[in-house]
Amino acid sequence: MAKTISISIPEELFTKLRNTNQSFKISQICQRALESEIMEKETLAKARKLGIEDGDKAKSTLTNSSRMEIKSAFERSSQKWSSEELYKLADKLQSSLSSEDLEMLQPRFNQIFDGELILSDWMKHRSGKTIQDKWSEVAWAYVEGTYLGLTQKHLPKEAPSVKESQAVLAEIQRVQTRVPRWFNNPSQINSRILIEFLSISDSGDRHVSIDELKKQCKIKTFDTNFAQMKIFGERNHGKVFDVIDGKVTLWSPVKDFIKIEFDKYKKLGLYRDSIHLTPPPLAG
Repeated sequence: MAKTISISIPEELFTKLRNTNQSFKISQICQRALESEIMEKETLAKARKLGIEDGDKAKSTLTNSSRMEIKSAFERSSQKWSSEELYKLADKLQSSLSSEDLEMLQPRFNQIFDGELILSDWMKHRSGKTIQDKWSEVAWAYVEGTYLGLTQKHLPKEAPSVKESQAVLAEIQRVQTRVPRWFNNPSQINSRILIEFLSISDSGDRHVSIDELKKQCKIKTFDTNFAQMKIFGERNHGKVFDVIDGKVTLWSPVKDFIKIEFDKYKKLGLYRDSIHLTPPPLAG
């Protein structure tokens, strides 16, 4: 069964789309783009996993001096290194290690780089990138994985699985269905929490603390309702918030959508009245 989601595009692109004489099947274009993006992330994750396995095996074959050089390089790097930092570190090590060491550490590199080892259909089809570029990207993900396996380091986040990606899309759809209803009924608790957050966070452009939001809302059941607005699940209210270290922000996949809906809501002239609604009295 097909599901409906909304997308946002820059105004400049929208103008070009409206003024062009060509017709586009936007739904099909978006479907292909999403499928390709998911396949790409899964393929890179698979290559990195192969690299981790080979890197772990290389512990017993690499010379002690090479192992120490690699481990020392990782220990000198930031404890919270990003994918970009990993790329730079791996690139530096690739240049310093001998060809014999690299062959022991990365036995499948040439197979992947030359397209002999195909990890998914994504590597065989053109989709905005040449096939050779794809092979190169996958080979490099494998290289990074070998260093992760050898040093027992891990990336902060792994690429999402198809199941996880589908869950995210389903949650986005849920939010896009429910949030407009919340703004149409600003007195309900979910609406009040979201509107209060937007009113004290510059329309979602900065974070606020949970305590600050709770104090602003003055809602007896704040904790219960807020919890249902920050989690995934079929029975949740709709995930609109992320909370990190007690700081509340809009969930990034729906941030732009919520800001657009909030702007529409403010133009109705009800905004100032709704955020000053007298809350129900707290139980004594």
